[in-house]
Amino acid sequence: MSGGCLRSGAGFVGGAVATYVLVFFGTVFAWDILDVADRDGGGIMGVAFVIAPALALLGGIAGAWYFGSTGKKPKE
Repeated sequence: MSGGCLRSGAGFVGGAVATYVLVFFGTVFAWDILDVADRDGGGIMGVAFVIAPALALLGGIAGAWYFGSTGKKPKE
């Protein structure tokens, strides 16, 4: 496995996890500050199972692109 592929994979996983955690806990924190009442839990379930994973996919793609494009370039 080449170094660029490994860096891209690690960048995808790192970017996806970081984005998911940031979106999920950022939403929980913002709703706590804004005093949002989510009695049945539907709102946070929507964030946890739809919104945060969709944004985590975008964050993973961005992380893979960034870390895959940095590093040593092969000699020509």
